Amino acid sequence: MAVSTVTSTTTVIPQPVYRNEEYTVAGIVLKFFDEKAKDIAKALGYTGFWAGQIAPGLPPEVKSFSATMGEFKNFISATEVPKKTVEAFAAFSALWANVSSPTGSATKAWAALGEAFTKAAAWTNSVVDGVDFSSRFVAIDTSVMTWLKGTSFAATLGSSAKGAWEQIQKISNAVAAETTKTSFYVISFLRDTSYALLGAKGLFCILTATPMVPWMMVGLLTAGLTFTIGGYFYEKLYDPEGKGKNLNPDVVIANNLARRDYQQRTGVTV
Repeated sequence: MAVSTVTSTTTVIPQPVYRNEEYTVAGIVLKFFDEKAKDIAKALGYTGFWAGQIAPGLPPEVKSFSATMGEFKNFISATEVPKKTVEAFAAFSALWANVSSPTGSATKAWAALGEAFTKAAAWTNSVVDGVDFSSRFVAIDTSVMTWLKGTSFAATLGSSAKGAWEQIQKISNAVAAETTKTSFYVISFLRDTSYALLGAKGLFCILTATPMVPWMMVGLLTAGLTFTIGGYFYEKLYDPEGKGKNLNPDVVIANNLARRDYQQRTGVTV
């Protein structure tokens, strides 16, 4: 009598190999170039200016390149106006909701007011940069442009002074062991202080009709940009506030998708 044998095979689904979700130094550099085109334009423009100060005999193309980078920065600011308009509107809506609510508190109202002011200042700066860019193609009265730049300097002064004060409060609230967090707040304080001084100096020159000293203004801009970029890389490397700023969202999403697919196919939680 013949005996038949039935062989059953079980397919083993291998666990997914997850990638490291934290940024590498190379990844941060690539992300910076992807996200910070305006800061790159600023850096190139300031570098061209300082090169001209150090070596006045450089070809005129160097000065032209610096001016072009300034116009490119203004163009990017103009493209940010719609987004910043929405953000400012949302901030003022939140402020109104808090003020008009019977359950609203003074603390929350002040916080909402500060956020609305910050968003309005960012919107103002982008609008003025956009108008400045458009003045290359459309004639704008000099007095109007001066008034607009004065408004931009005032917005920069107000928002940066507010930011510097907030960093002082964060530094005072940080415990002694939180050196990474404190260092990040110090970098942010120096950034905000640089821009606050820039706003104060620019506003003073416009109100008093005092000529602006180019090297002084660009010096403050360079300092502010240096601390801005430094803070960006520091936050991406160390995530001092624990907000996940050191995580690459593309890798996080890829890992989550791989994890979800494995769970659906096997019913095993990993």
